[in-house]
Amino acid sequence: MITRRTDLDAAACHAAEQRAFAETALDWKPGAEALCGEARSFMETLWWTSTFGVRRCGVEPVQRPTSLSRSSCFSIMGGVIEIRLHEAAARHEVFHQLGHAATMITRKSRRPGHDHEWRTSYLAMVNAAYGADWTQRLADSFGEFGLSFNAWQ
Repeated sequence: MITRRTDLDAAACHAAEQRAFAETALDWKPGAEALCGEARSFMETLWWTSTFGVRRCGVEPVQRPTSLSRSSCFSIMGGVIEIRLHEAAARHEVFHQLGHAATMITRKSRRPGHDHEWRTSYLAMVNAAYGADWTQRLADSFGEFGLSFNAWQ
């Protein structure tokens, strides 16, 4: 029997992101190459290294993007974590996907979701990259949608 995993919080998390970041600098869509560069740069920071050690993820643009494709994070053989960023993705998508990678690293899981641990990781990374004001916007939005998380400071 095949069991299908359901990510019950995904829709609420995506709606909370939109509420927090719509029409702001983090909603800007600079293109996949720029987003990949931002993700790679963040993985070189002291924050990432002190949190995850030397563990890095592969980051590339979505291959052959279509209107139906989207950004994603997944694990392949050997525990290698790959992030694919879509050409039409917004800046906040970088940390959305890095949050999935973080939970995959800490859980040693191949299946990312939008749960409590992911939200906590996402908030911590937004705080490290953009500061408390942006983090508070996202935290408030998660709270409005009834989504739990741990304090990020």
